[in-house]
Amino acid sequence: MVAIVALWRCKCGVRLKVVAEADSNRPHSTQVAVCPKCGDPRFIHAEKIISVIPENSEIAYSAAR
Repeated sequence: MVAIVALWRCKCGVRLKVVAEADSNRPHSTQVAVCPKCGDPRFIHAEKIISVIPENSEIAYSAAR
């Protein structure tokens, strides 16, 4: 299994982080990640979605410095 991390800003303004798993030996599967605030769906090429969480941008930026 390969870990996948996808980041995007939802249409409602929340930054989301999705952690998923994919198997490199299988054909691509598509899963739906849903924004926990507004319910907007996003398609992720993965076998299984592990988590969909809002990302706190201040923590992400301070950790990168």
